[in-house]
Amino acid sequence: MRATGIPLNIATILIGSTVLGATENDQVHFFYHFQEGRSSGSIVEALRHAMLIAGRPIMFATLINASGFLALAFSDLPPMRQFGIVSASAFVLALLADSPPCRLRCGF
Repeated sequence: MRATGIPLNIATILIGSTVLGATENDQVHFFYHFQEGRSSGSIVEALRHAMLIAGRPIMFATLINASGFLALAFSDLPPMRQFGIVSASAFVLALLADSPPCRLRCGF
C-alpha cells in the first residue's frame, strides 16, 4: 500500500482481517486433504491428492472473491475503491503464497 500511495484509512484497515478470514478456510480444506493423502503415501503424493481434490475449488473461490472485491474499484468513494483494489490484490497474492510450489521452496 505504501509503494502505491494508498493511505491507511477506515476501509483499508479492515483488509487484513477480511482476507485472512476468507483464505484461512481454503488452507483448512487444503491441509485436511493433504493429511488425508499423507496417511497413504509420500509428501509428493499427498500434495497431488490435495491439489486434485481441493485445488480447483480453492482457486475458483479465490478468483470469485477477488472479482467481487475488485468490483468496488468502480466506486466513487475513494476509501471503498482502495479497499476493493487492495483486497482483490491480497486475495490473489494469498493464492500464490498458498500454492504448493511456493510452500516447497519456502520450506513449509
